[in-house]
Amino acid sequence: MNRHEWHVHSDIAYGDGVSVYIGSRTESVTATLTVEPKEPGAWREPTLRLDRAHAQQLINGLWQAGFRPKDGAGALAHVETLKAHLDDLRTVAFHALKIKTPSR
Repeated sequence: MNRHEWHVHSDIAYGDGVSVYIGSRTESVTATLTVEPKEPGAWREPTLRLDRAHAQQLINGLWQAGFRPKDGAGALAHVETLKAHLDDLRTVAFHALKIKTPSR
């Protein structure tokens, strides 16, 4: 079980951004990320490494703060899921009300 939790909050104090927190219910956690310019191509180590559970918490927090993929893939999948759900509800409703399903 992961002891640390990631939380994301919209942060209007810094304009159009978010604040990301790493917290724990059982211990004090602090982390500061400093961005420093390096020479081009000087990739040696990742800026941040997360296990899958922490990465999921971070993406869930970003989603709750209103961030979506720019290519629209996330939104499109969400819309398609809603359409399928509505079709299922229509089928159930038409059957329960004994209404002939309209042709589409």
